[in-house]
Amino acid sequence: HFLVATGSAPRVPPGVAVDGALVVTSDHVEHLPRFPESMVIVGAGVIGCEYATIFANFGRTRVSLIDRQPRILPFEDEDGAEAVSRNFERMGVHIHRESSLQSLEARDGRVRYVVCDREGKGCEPLDVERALVSIGRVPNTRGLGLEAAGVALDKNGGVVATDTRSSSPHVYAAGGVTSDTALVNVAELEGRH
Repeated sequence: HFLVATGSAPRVPPGVAVDGALVVTSDHVEHLPRFPESMVIVGAGVIGCEYATIFANFGRTRVSLIDRQPRILPFEDEDGAEAVSRNFERMGVHIHRESSLQSLEARDGRVRYVVCDREGKGCEPLDVERALVSIGRVPNTRGLGLEAAGVALDKNGGVVATDTRSSSPHVYAAGGVTSDTALVNVAELEGRH
């Protein structure tokens, strides 16, 4: 029997170069040498909102959050998401609602990003000290040869699993490698199962 528990990696949008210093993912953000004076967070899911809360609460970083959806935390309860949104506004977090990132690049020691409204209008370039790209995660399955073992993968490369069992009877999968819930505590429980 085999357990595939290789986790996941941050998803990065096409055209965005992550350098780990000015443009970071959740893999890099905790290694910043100091609090930046300003930061844009691309993505308003759980990870993006967690880091927006952390940086805003310390009061040293002016935080902007880009959200393509009408509300932040689209997979969470609407009342809870609204409460978090109100708290963000009280803390001074600026939320670009129903907006899309047109470009993001490191230049001259800062990050310039262009964000547009839902109709692709109102585009404006903005400069910040750092950018956190937080638009989800990608399962770490590349190069494992799972298909050769009869393991079905979904369109995102995640192991298709039911109750941790893959399409191959002796191969199980736990955690972020399944494209399901990419949370460490869930992975641990699935691994134990």
